[in-house]
Amino acid sequence: MTENFLNTLFSLSLTFGPTGCEKRVAERIEEELKGICRCTYDRMGNLICHLPGHGEKLMIAAGMDEMGFMITDIDDKGYIRVAPTGSADPACFLGKEFTVGNESTLTEGVGAGKVLHLVDRAGDSPTFDKLFIDVGAKTKEDAEKFAEKGDFAAYRGELFELPGDCVAGKALESRSGCAIVVEALKEAAKRDESERKDLYAVFTVKEKANMSGAVTAAYNLCPDNAILLGFTPSMNFDGDSANGRKRSVIPGEGVVLPLKDGSVLFYDSPFLTRAKEKAEELEIPFVLWDSPVSLSAGRAHLVKEGLPMIELSIPCYNPETPLAVVHKKDIDSALKLLTALM
Repeated sequence: MTENFLNTLFSLSLTFGPTGCEKRVAERIEEELKGICRCTYDRMGNLICHLPGHGEKLMIAAGMDEMGFMITDIDDKGYIRVAPTGSADPACFLGKEFTVGNESTLTEGVGAGKVLHLVDRAGDSPTFDKLFIDVGAKTKEDAEKFAEKGDFAAYRGELFELPGDCVAGKALESRSGCAIVVEALKEAAKRDESERKDLYAVFTVKEKANMSGAVTAAYNLCPDNAILLGFTPSMNFDGDSANGRKRSVIPGEGVVLPLKDGSVLFYDSPFLTRAKEKAEELEIPFVLWDSPVSLSAGRAHLVKEGLPMIELSIPCYNPETPLAVVHKKDIDSALKLLTALM
């Protein structure tokens, strides 16, 4: 992992972009690819970056959005009530730093609710109807100076390196995929146009709300094949099952090539065979696995007469929490394999 790549990953991780409010992330990616690709937006808000090439039209899709919340109400005390826009664990909410706002204005807040010292029964365990974000306002009118119904919220957090070649930060389950695609496009641009495929990188919106923009983008672009960037939750710290079979992928073993997820069967795709052979040829570490995560982008395989696709997945601890953890080796493996397939 180069310093430039780490800087890109750092920048994307910090950028505010919960589901439904991805504009800042798209603009950051567009800035990275300025002068390299032709960048446009579709009606959904997807950022589509075209790098012309020869032969096969290949779509690469990476979700921009991070796990977030939508503001549903502001009460008389100035507390901001929210509902998750995707998968979210209320146990991660209390006492965490938040960014609150929209496409133009942002403010800071803290996740709040009944604290442990005041909990006297099991029924007081955190649920989102009992939690709120405190922006320091004393009244509803004060809070409405900073946010309103329909605005968004997402965890705040810094990206930092851990011992053992790991990186921790918010939104890494999605933004690591975006950073990989950005870097792969930069590498592909160094080759002659005749030596690369006709590349359409789609940085998609609303992946975590099960409404991925990859579906509409695929309908519009009509690619020959597609590569999805995703993540696979790791639970290896939970031990092995009784029969000795691993319960999940282990970070550091390489990029995951899912055989299937909840919406797509990849195992019978000639494209998956090609990816495996390329990884073996270049000695890129990879793992075949059944993904427990269903990418909503996978529904793009049903577009028109059908779209062959594979997924390159990054093993991840604590996905969709304030601090996700990924291994540098897995990111490097995904980047090398994606670059080779392009």
